[in-house]
Amino acid sequence: MMKKLLLILLAISILLCSCNKPEPAPNEGDGSKPDVSATESTTLPSGESSDSTTSGGAGEDTPTQTDKDGSTVRPTGSTGNPNDGKTTKPVDGKTTSSTKKTTSSTKKTTSSTKKTTAPTKPTIHLEDSEMAFFQNIVDTENAWLASIQLSNGAMPMTPTTNGTVKVTPYFSDFAALSLLNQPNKYAGNVKKYMDWHFSHLNTAKTDYNGVDGTIYDYNVTVSSGKVTGEAILMSGGKKSYDSTDSYAATFLMVLQKYVEKTGDKAYIVAHKSEIERIVNAMFATMKNGLTLAKPDYAIKYLMDNCEVYEGMLAGEKLYTNVLIPAGAGSKATRDKLKNGAKQVAEKIEKEMWNGSYYHPALGADSSVAYQFSWSNFYPSATAQLFPIVFGLIQPTDARAKALYNSFCSYYDWENHNIPDTFYWGSNAQAAVMMGDVDRVKTYMEIYERVAMKRHNYPLYNSDAAKVCMAAYDILQMAD
Repeated sequence: MMKKLLLILLAISILLCSCNKPEPAPNEGDGSKPDVSATESTTLPSGESSDSTTSGGAGEDTPTQTDKDGSTVRPTGSTGNPNDGKTTKPVDGKTTSSTKKTTSSTKKTTSSTKKTTAPTKPTIHLEDSEMAFFQNIVDTENAWLASIQLSNGAMPMTPTTNGTVKVTPYFSDFAALSLLNQPNKYAGNVKKYMDWHFSHLNTAKTDYNGVDGTIYDYNVTVSSGKVTGEAILMSGGKKSYDSTDSYAATFLMVLQKYVEKTGDKAYIVAHKSEIERIVNAMFATMKNGLTLAKPDYAIKYLMDNCEVYEGMLAGEKLYTNVLIPAGAGSKATRDKLKNGAKQVAEKIEKEMWNGSYYHPALGADSSVAYQFSWSNFYPSATAQLFPIVFGLIQPTDARAKALYNSFCSYYDWENHNIPDTFYWGSNAQAAVMMGDVDRVKTYMEIYERVAMKRHNYPLYNSDAAKVCMAAYDILQMAD
């Protein structure tokens, strides 16, 4: 009898042990310029941030992080992070078994970079409730982006009716791109913003680097909802923009999407000279096939060059489809844009791809300017998704899958558990392109509960726009 009892207890023990095995790692098989001298990023405060305002009104919160030359830092593609008290996945530089497998498969990938702005996207199935959920995000966030536009057409990073608010044209461009997904409602808002942007282009005399066609960041003063003054943002004793390459590229994307969505070719033709100047500003820092962030910051960023690649293709379309047929643009400029995009793609492949990851940044001489580590969230890890988002590699490629899986194995980003204050809507964009509906939905459910509830810092217009565009794109991919 005792032996039978012991055998029964032993069997139960074995059964319990087998039920407690750890589960495999998930998914197995965006204005800031970092200090390029660093090898690890500074971890920004996590958790839901309290409201902090600058003098003069509600909602004009901006980060005070600076890069090594003292200029204002752009959280490229970034927004806020409600951490909800959860811990992140290990970021101590040690690779999990699943990450090792992913990295190994990445090294084996030898396919060349795809030259397309229309990546092959998977068809996905959404339930009616999911369709309604994502549509609500599109409607709500675009309505908010339109509501914070200033009376002079500028699109600020945060809302205000009384006080001073910051306008970063790079951020504004993403807001405009999102609004253009609903052109019947918001094309007028975007046109008003483009008018403001064109009217604030620098000349070679007003640009502190002597480059025509650039645009500064601005502090705009508002009283009772009306703009009463503008001042160029100063940083480190000089006028400020975070980059010249990306600012030009993203605005060209806006112009191309505007004419594509509205058919308003006359507007593009009317601004032919300004468009030529913006194209030249984008090329002004090109060195050996890749663009430097700005003339006085000689670093070639992966993120910037991915944006430049798409910006050049957008510019090429403007000339091919609108300006040249109207006799308002030259074939030489079109060819310059076409060849420039090809060159940027080739150089990213040749100089920034090392066989298992992309170098986040190179120096002017193409030497490695920032050491890569998956444990370095920004710019190392986040930059790995930009070639997917901007069409340099197809989501169906083994390389795209390996990079995305590695990113997900290191960061529980969908639960907003990242070592950064901001929301990083670009991560959701990449996930949509990879067809990762579950993570996108998890991310957006938290975003809806936290960010959409108050629309306050650390939410900026650009990240709300990227989340909105991700929601729109997932709806377009639904079967």
